Amino acid sequence: MPDHIAPPSTTTVQITVLNLAPMLGRGNLLALADVEVLLDGVSIILHGVQVCATAERTEVRLPKYRGI
Repeated sequence: MPDHIAPPSTTTVQITVLNLAPMLGRGNLLALADVEVLLDGVSIILHGVQVCATAERTEVRLPKYRGI
C-alpha cells in the first residue's frame, strides 16, 4: 500500500431503540421508532423510523419528512 494512503480502520457502532409506537390500522406500517445511532461516541437521534411488514418481508425505513 502506498505511504500516502491511510490503512483501513474500524469503528464501533451501537444502535438503540429509544421509543417504539405501534401503528394499528396503517396498512403495512407496524410502528414508528425513535432510534439512537452511536458512532465512536457521537450520538445521532432519528425520530420517525418506520417499521413495515408485508407477507414476504419486514423492513426498517428511514423517516420521511414533508414540508421542510
